[in-house]
Amino acid sequence: MRLQRKRKEHETDVALVKKRKFTVGQHHGRLNVLPRDFTFSSMTPLMLVHCWLMGSVRHDIPALAQLDSKHVLFLKGGNKMRNKMESIMRIVECLEWQDERLGLR
Repeated sequence: MRLQRKRKEHETDVALVKKRKFTVGQHHGRLNVLPRDFTFSSMTPLMLVHCWLMGSVRHDIPALAQLDSKHVLFLKGGNKMRNKMESIMRIVECLEWQDERLGLR
C-alpha cells in the first residue's frame, strides 16, 4: 500500500516536471536559460525558498538551485548573489534536517 502510494506520487511528480518547459536563448554570447532582462530582486526568506526550489513558470525562470555560475555571469554581481542564496539555503536545509531528526515535523 505504501509503495503504491509512493509510486503514484512519483508518477505525478514526473508528469508535472515533463509539462514544465523553459525557453533557452542566446544572449551575451552564451546559451542561457535566464531571460536577457533577468535580475535578482529582493526577496523574503520564504520567497527565496520558493524560487530556489520551484522557480517561476510564469516568468520562464527555472529553479534557482539549478543555476550554475555560468548562467549568471552576465549579471553584475550575479555570481556573488547566487553564492549568497546558496549559503542561505544550506542553512535552511540544515534546519529542516534537524527538525526531521528531532521529530518536530
